[in-house]
Amino acid sequence: MALRHVAALLLFGSLLVSVHGQNARWSRSLQTCSGVISIPSEQHVFNVQEEDHCQSEEYQDKYDDEIARSYCKVRTVLLKINTDNNHVFHPAVVEAQRCVGHCAQSGVSCQATHKEKRRVQVTRKNAMGVTKCGQVEVEDHKDCDCL
Repeated sequence: MALRHVAALLLFGSLLVSVHGQNARWSRSLQTCSGVISIPSEQHVFNVQEEDHCQSEEYQDKYDDEIARSYCKVRTVLLKINTDNNHVFHPAVVEAQRCVGHCAQSGVSCQATHKEKRRVQVTRKNAMGVTKCGQVEVEDHKDCDCL
């Protein structure tokens, strides 16, 4: 059975992969391996600074730099190709560009305003050890905004 086409669709931060063969069709998801990860409160320490320290130029410069680094923008993330028990994809993880970061306003989130699709070469091995080559279509984010 020849692998004809592997397509991926973006759906709420995950990718759904549909693999089409002669008589086979199934869906598996690609999920992001990185993004915004919460740090539990017991794992970080908040050191209270004197009020005048928070007003210093040095503090404000570092604060502004941190805001700029964490703001909504396109970043490289890894997407894991999830499979069923009968197949293994290689590579199991592919790079993609995704909109990630914080937005200063409440009620909005970091979202893609421009996207492009590209194909990534992969192999798929079944439980019998038979390997087929094919492609996974990955959607890269090109521009982001807080919407």
